[in-house]
Amino acid sequence: RERTPEGRPFMWGAPRAELLLPPALPGSAVGLAIAPGPGDDPVRVILEGEEIATIDGFGGELRVWFDVPSAFVDRPTRLVFERARGYPPSGEDSRPLAVQLFEVTVLSPGRPWTGSVVHRWQREARRVELEGGFGAENFPGAGDGVWVGPRAELRMPAAEGQLAVRMWAPRPTPPRTVVRIGSRVAAGPLDLGPLPVVVELAVLPGEATDGRLSVVLESEPYRPADDGAADPRALGVVLSHVKFMPANGGS
Repeated sequence: RERTPEGRPFMWGAPRAELLLPPALPGSAVGLAIAPGPGDDPVRVILEGEEIATIDGFGGELRVWFDVPSAFVDRPTRLVFERARGYPPSGEDSRPLAVQLFEVTVLSPGRPWTGSVVHRWQREARRVELEGGFGAENFPGAGDGVWVGPRAELRMPAAEGQLAVRMWAPRPTPPRTVVRIGSRVAAGPLDLGPLPVVVELAVLPGEATDGRLSVVLESEPYRPADDGAADPRALGVVLSHVKFMPANGGS
């Protein structure tokens, strides 16, 4: 196992590398973040003998989603990364590198999940979308987080149950944050401070549509430039993690 310069873990695979996935629940979706070792030959992703994706040898990272075949929900599923050859990265490293494997995510309907929403790749691994956010940053004493603007929207897999969002506001003025689910005020106004707190939100029946939920955060803007800083952004609050627990506990 290796890491990118940003600290993201990954593994290299040789030509015809295989990945065995454990049994999954019916209706589960699997997401793979993969990238070819740069070279002329494409990478073919084979699921139990059927090709589900082809990646250009210079195409860069791609996230491939697929539904677990019904015939394999009670037994392991085999993936093969087919490539004609591997490409040694340098004279000092002669390994035949064919495919770079990042996150493998299994999302099952009606099951609990938790994850970071700081980096784009972390959100993509959970099928979470963030509108109105900035880049990832590190906040001493609080860890990694992402500033969002005065209005931001999270869209994520969910159903009736409980949502928990870790957030804080390292700014000199209170954000007075209001959290909306649909037309309903689910929390707030919240006078968040410089230390992270977990905000619990009830997800009521019918608020998630087709297994997806929209959560809107509205905050009073703070502009560091008004205090002489070089940062021109209008800031709301900082987010780091989201946790969802279905009403039935995921049973």
